[in-house]
Amino acid sequence: RRTDPELRGPGQVAAIARFETEYGNLRTALRRAVDARDEDEALVLVHSLLWYWQMRDLRTDALHWARAAAALGPDPFAPPAAPVVPLHEPCTAAPPPLSEEQRW
Repeated sequence: RRTDPELRGPGQVAAIARFETEYGNLRTALRRAVDARDEDEALVLVHSLLWYWQMRDLRTDALHWARAAAALGPDPFAPPAAPVVPLHEPCTAAPPPLSEEQRW
């Protein structure tokens, strides 16, 4: 997370070296996040790695992990949930289902 911004500045060479050194650990972290269905962590890791994947032409990894992380959340193209049936009268318009004796 901290190294990702360095890929776009004067520390780029050092940042690439750090990503390459830690790439196995980063993939393990991604795998664990996906296996644990931790959508937030998986998306943060994918976002942090996108520029590195782009620079190193790792399209297969980028596509695989982006799809795996996206699959953890809801389908953005799914139809919306059915609307709730409106109440035609307030809940106080009818007496409670208990008898007078049961209420006291």
